[in-house]
Amino acid sequence: MNPTTIPEWVEYITLIPEDELINQAAAMGNQKFIDTLMDEGYSASDISKIHTAVALRFQKTGRRIPLEFEDCVVNYFALANPIF
Repeated sequence: MNPTTIPEWVEYITLIPEDELINQAAAMGNQKFIDTLMDEGYSASDISKIHTAVALRFQKTGRRIPLEFEDCVVNYFALANPIF
């Protein structure tokens, strides 16, 4: 699957196997990935929606959300817990 819209990204994220979620989240939070999305025309708001979908997927699966990943510029914990 090669998502091209936000709804497609959300669907893609919901299909990530739980045991791959951490690896996929780390890759999606990498600056190079973010730059690629921006080059493809995604806005900062779109990219934030994609990362928020990943954070919410962590919550839905009951998996612990890491506070940080190596080479990851996204704080998924903050996205999943905006008031915390």
